[in-house]
Amino acid sequence: MSIDLMPGFGAFTPAASGGGSPPTFPAPSAVAYSATTANLAITSAGLLTTGQADPVSGTDAVSVTFNSASTISRGSYSISGLPSTGAAFSYTNTTTYTASVFAKQIGPNGRWLRFGIYDATTGDVGVMFDLQTGAVGSSRSGGITEISPGITAYDSGWYQCYFSTDNLSGVIDNIQLGPAATDSSDFDANTTADTNDGVYIFRLQIVTGSNPNG
Repeated sequence: MSIDLMPGFGAFTPAASGGGSPPTFPAPSAVAYSATTANLAITSAGLLTTGQADPVSGTDAVSVTFNSASTISRGSYSISGLPSTGAAFSYTNTTTYTASVFAKQIGPNGRWLRFGIYDATTGDVGVMFDLQTGAVGSSRSGGITEISPGITAYDSGWYQCYFSTDNLSGVIDNIQLGPAATDSSDFDANTTADTNDGVYIFRLQIVTGSNPNG
């Protein structure tokens, strides 16, 4: 259902509701996954903190926060790499894969999650997700096209963010996750951030097919 909150500004589509506990992880069709994402490398500009409260009453989430209040490059504040399980999986062009992650906003400047896949062979693909209102934002133009991006609301401000693609081939170069203060199709554009704002992330996975949960 779409709601026209302000006539003339377009309709807002609320996030689907996933209810309470997240689905079983990893999904049966998962080819790459990481429960904590702690194995992904933080760039020199960002701060990664493990052992954060997760949506299943554990402490397997991590936080990725800005560490400067100055104008910085959005692309510098992220974690990147590959999930610990399935990292060497060879992706097949024309096969549909769906990437998903759970995320939660930290502070006003952690409103947007920047979620991308970088494939050295084909290009890159990514989507911005609004962790404040539960909406899909801009798509990155990087040579690969995303299919059916979506966001599902869970308890305590958590969202599952996901998108599909059928243009991956070979081995993925890396996956990038990070906060952004504003929505933009340019994932490397400058933004202004406050210290300690960012995003919590949990349960990254890539599955075959279009269902983020297999």
